[in-house]
Amino acid sequence: MGVEINNQAPIADTEDGKTTWDTLKANFELYSRARLASLVEYFFSSSLISTKKRLEYTARKQRRIINRQKKLDSKCLPF
Repeated sequence: MGVEINNQAPIADTEDGKTTWDTLKANFELYSRARLASLVEYFFSSSLISTKKRLEYTARKQRRIINRQKKLDSKCLPF
C-alpha cells in the first residue's frame, strides 16, 4: 500500500476503496485540524495568563516586603 505505517492500522480491515478512502478522509478532515489548533491555542493562552497572574502576585508580594523593610529601616537607622 502507498499509506504511511501509522495510517495503516485503521484501514487494515477494509475491503473496498470507498471504505478505505472514507476512513482516511475522516482522520484528515480540516475541522479536526482546526479543532486541534484551537485547543492548542487555548492551552497556551490560558497557561500564559496564569503565568502572568502568578508573576503579578509574586511582584506585589515582593513589593510589600521591600516597602515593609524600608519602613523598618527608616525607624531603626537615624539619618
